[in-house]
Amino acid sequence: MMLAPDDKNSVLSEVSEQKRKGIAYSAYGYDDGGESHLGHNGELRDSLPGHYFLGKGYRMFNAQLMRFHSPDGASWSPFGEGG
Repeated sequence: MMLAPDDKNSVLSEVSEQKRKGIAYSAYGYDDGGESHLGHNGELRDSLPGHYFLGKGYRMFNAQLMRFHSPDGASWSPFGEGG
């Protein structure tokens, strides 16, 4: 399979010998599910449609719900425990 990315590494098309599939994304990266492991902004995609492993695989992002599945840890927040 050959991938056709844009300048931000989002996969816009997947091409194989049998077919060519165009991919469109919502503002938060949701798509109807391509076959490659790369998706919006070249991020690693999970097998669940619209789910990405962000932060070097540390946190799961759901592009359909437009949120992370876990909150920021206190060490990630500039406000410490407050946010």
